[in-house]
Amino acid sequence: MTIHANKPVTKNDLMKLSHYLKLAVSSPLESAPPTYLLSKREVEVLQHLANGLGLKQMAPKMNVSEFTVRDHISSAIRKLGVSHRTEAVAVAIRNKMII
Repeated sequence: MTIHANKPVTKNDLMKLSHYLKLAVSSPLESAPPTYLLSKREVEVLQHLANGLGLKQMAPKMNVSEFTVRDHISSAIRKLGVSHRTEAVAVAIRNKMII
């Protein structure tokens, strides 16, 4: 999250900051990651993973390269605080981010 001096801080910025501060002082299992931490594309790739698609199938559906799909997956994994794609999908399903 980057805050610029000439741009107003949004409610979403404050929500993200609040979440990260809570994570810093709590155990990982105390709070579920809220949906607003993930971008639309990150949620989209997690849904595609849950549906069994691989990078090669996702890229044309999303009109991006396989590298971009991989980056979205990596970003979602990092934001959710998990280690693997499968774990990211499980967290997303448990928290109703995807179906």
